[in-house]
Formats: sequence, structure tokens, C-alpha cells
Amino acid sequence: MTNKDISNNNTVAQLAKSIYNQFVKTESCCSSIEYQEKIYFIRGECEETLIDLINELTESLKKNPNNTIDLIYKGKICFIVGKYEEALEDLTKILEIEQDNIVALRYRGEIYYMMKRYNDSIADLKKLLRIIPHDTWANETCKLIEDS
Repeated sequence: MTNKDISNNNTVAQLAKSIYNQFVKTESCCSSIEYQEKIYFIRGECEETLIDLINELTESLKKNPNNTIDLIYKGKICFIVGKYEEALEDLTKILEIEQDNIVALRYRGEIYYMMKRYNDSIADLKKLLRIIPHDTWANETCKLIEDS
């Protein structure tokens, strides 16, 4: 994504969707090397843009604090740039609005795992597995936690 691409996106939602489609959208690969390489690329190449986007989403959420789309984008982007506490707040808010939101359960479960809050992680992942029983990443992470 170039500065020209960013300038052409005139709304927060368009920019968030563009970043999501190019870098964030993955299926069951949260623990893979490929995913980590994407995170390092994003943080190195786009971190300033992502921080600006977080700020714009924060302003948007002041007007409409229950906008789950903005909360999801903000939570994912905070996760990418390592703002885990802020991501947890947004993901938890999503789950207060939509308790079976699979995106929020997955990301919050992963953040809890990274923070070594294993009981919280396993609770989110088991709930995710009740919704999507064959989620490979969630199954493997639950097994990893239970075996340790």
C-alpha cells in the first residue's frame, strides 16, 4: 500500500478494509511463521498509518461506541501493533454486544494466550470451538494449554 493508495481512500472504513484485505485476513494461521512475517512487515511498513487509523477509529467510536465493525477493525489493528490491553478492551466490548462473535473470541483468546492468561484464553477458545468445532488453530492452542 502506497501513500497514494492511502490518499485515495477517503474514509476510515475503506482504509481499514483495504488493510484488512491485504494483510490481516487469514484463516487458522495465527501461530504460523507466515502470519508472523506479515505482522513484522505491517509493523515495519505501515505502523504510522495503522496508528493514525487507530486514532480515527477511536474518534469514530466516541460518536458510536457500539459500532462493532469499527471495534473489530480497531481491535485487530491494536493487536497487530502490539497494543494488547487496548485490543482487549475493544474485543471485550464486542463480546458484550455480540457474545458469539468469532473474530473477537479468536483474537481475545490469542491475546490472553500471549499474555499467559491461560484460563481466560481457554475459556474463549472453547466457546469459539462450540461455534466452529473444527477450527484448527483453536483446537491446537487448547491442546497446547491443556498439555502444559
